[in-house]
Amino acid sequence: MKKIIMSMMLCSLLGTAMAQKGVSNIRVQQHDTVLLVMYDLAVKADIEVYVSFDNGSTYRGPLKHVSGSVGKGLAPENNKVFVWNIVKEVGYVDCPNTVIKIVSVDATPEVTTVPKVTIEKTPKIYPQKTFFEANFSCSSQPQRAFGFTAGQFTRMGWYVSLMSNFNFTGINSNLESNGNGNVNMGRYLPFYSGNTSTTRISITSGFVNKLTPSVAWYAGLGFGHRALFWETTDHQWIKNKLFSTTGIDMECGVLFDLDDFILSFGVVTSNFVATEFKIGIGFAIPNQSLKK
Repeated sequence: MKKIIMSMMLCSLLGTAMAQKGVSNIRVQQHDTVLLVMYDLAVKADIEVYVSFDNGSTYRGPLKHVSGSVGKGLAPENNKVFVWNIVKEVGYVDCPNTVIKIVSVDATPEVTTVPKVTIEKTPKIYPQKTFFEANFSCSSQPQRAFGFTAGQFTRMGWYVSLMSNFNFTGINSNLESNGNGNVNMGRYLPFYSGNTSTTRISITSGFVNKLTPSVAWYAGLGFGHRALFWETTDHQWIKNKLFSTTGIDMECGVLFDLDDFILSFGVVTSNFVATEFKIGIGFAIPNQSLKK
């Protein structure tokens, strides 16, 4: 991200004479995802910093992820400097009406200067969120699976997903068919009842990468098992090897972050043998509020 030098507007709530006793001459520069703030301090004071993302209507703070000339008992000096890490404080968000406010309380309690600086442009900042989804997938073999996904992201993040059709009928069978119905290396063809059973298990994890504040793509891999069983007339279950596989599941898709609402569409493949389409719907919880 290119360094952006931001224009500033300084105003004192108590007038110029009062500001001379406290904080004045605020200058702000943006370096990637941190702000470098310089100011002059006329008296010994406690310094706190606040931020507004709605042009000064509401503030949050005092800010925690600041280092340098902030805190208690600062000596008077010109060109004091502190650095605010925006990403650590609030994640990523796009807020053009950002206001930085420096509060100085000197030895006289009633003497409080509140200079402010308005930042014309800030980086796109994506709030840190934790999200949960209910998922549904559909393929020809097996036809359906259900599950959930949980994860966390700012601009990038992670997720874990568990899917199953919760049907394990026939999973303990040792009999296998080569796909044409013959069993035991094709030595005999049993009588089939026409009933079938499918089993699906998928456990995947991966990463999320936001393209915009509202759109992200995701990709992951993990363990996958899918099996198709045929029932014989004597109630035995025979695995159809042609439509069964155990190994690596791989998936990718698109995720939409619509404020507190999450929607996703993707595909999952098991050993490249079968592919299923997967959708998800859920909600996201911001880990930090952008307002105090």
